[in-house]
Amino acid sequence: MIDEVQMEFKANIDRIMGDIASITGGSITTNRPSYTIADAVARNYFFDIFEELDLSVSVDGAGNIRAAMAGREPELAPVLTGSHIDTVKNGGRFDGLVGTVGALECVRVFKENDYIPKRGVEIVIFSEEEATNFGVTLLGSKLLTGKVTPNELREIISDDGESADSVIRNAGFDPGEFNKKILTQGEVYAMIETHIEQGPILDRRGVSIGAVERIAGMETYRVVFRGVCGHAGATAMADRHDPMIGAAEVILEMKKVAENAESGTAVATVGKITARPGAANIIAREVEFNVDIRDAYDSSVTMLAGNLHILVERIAQKYGLEGESIRIAKSQAVALDREIVDMIQSVSQSLGISCMRVNSGAVHDTGMMAGVSRAGMIFVPSIDGASHCPEEDTKASDIENGVNVLIEIIKRLAEE
Repeated sequence: MIDEVQMEFKANIDRIMGDIASITGGSITTNRPSYTIADAVARNYFFDIFEELDLSVSVDGAGNIRAAMAGREPELAPVLTGSHIDTVKNGGRFDGLVGTVGALECVRVFKENDYIPKRGVEIVIFSEEEATNFGVTLLGSKLLTGKVTPNELREIISDDGESADSVIRNAGFDPGEFNKKILTQGEVYAMIETHIEQGPILDRRGVSIGAVERIAGMETYRVVFRGVCGHAGATAMADRHDPMIGAAEVILEMKKVAENAESGTAVATVGKITARPGAANIIAREVEFNVDIRDAYDSSVTMLAGNLHILVERIAQKYGLEGESIRIAKSQAVALDREIVDMIQSVSQSLGISCMRVNSGAVHDTGMMAGVSRAGMIFVPSIDGASHCPEEDTKASDIENGVNVLIEIIKRLAEE
């Protein structure tokens, strides 16, 4: 087995790109929320290949998939690799799929080279990473690791008014399973995720691989201002209690707070806003919007969240409004395994691939897994930093480099 371990395995980029094209239907725009028909079609694509590869497949109460290749010493904790297949609305074709298809390619390469690792290697596909259904990111991995309990799913509500518990059960899964079984320390040896960067750093610097040191923490808030509905033409400006003005002021002030944060990397985003009743000639009665706060350091996220609460209270008083800010999601910043970060750099160097250390402004399921196992992430460039949009793009050569680094990392960890 030593000679086989020292063999250099290579990814088949044509096969990888073919998988991505098959799953996306060749489109550059994707709409594939978890627990939908589109999600089920993508799942079945993977299930068919897992069967061909003779992998042992399990699906848990959130719909998270694990497809296991047995190792030489089955009593050892396995190495996991994968990502997610769900997308944001009108998203791109590479977010998530690079990691899931890359994991599939890793196992394919091992199989076709008759290589059996010491530890088992498992492909993992997480459900509801994107928060598209309920506004809560990483829901599948949070349930798997006990960060969200099954009872809390009854209080997490979709835009259509359905609870997460109901949606998940209607898709054929039983989240109640997590009352008895969540992933604990020691059950997984390591988790490695390959992903597009979703930012511009690697592309701007012409670097092929990012060895991720930290994953940003985030808090998401639902902010609501309630005022007085009125006629857009007949209500004097001085007589208005306009919640839209309150919302606009909070949005602008949060931009300033983020820009002035000591870390220099904090961000605050409002990407969703709803006015009710919602007509061009009516002063709104109510305005609701989400504020997404992120940074690689929890202290910075906490500072921005505190400023948000103060702003909402102050601006509500200023304009005679009712205001509230409610946290609907939270994940802590994560420092990834330093030995794995070093390993990604050294493997990239040995393969002649450029690499630099980076932080992730986006959250990832690997951040949840870092609480129960060693964890690392491999980034590949996003052209012009575009992601969560049809313009999202990554060169096939960069994907190939990323998967080749992944294969070598998995091989090394699986022999430890």
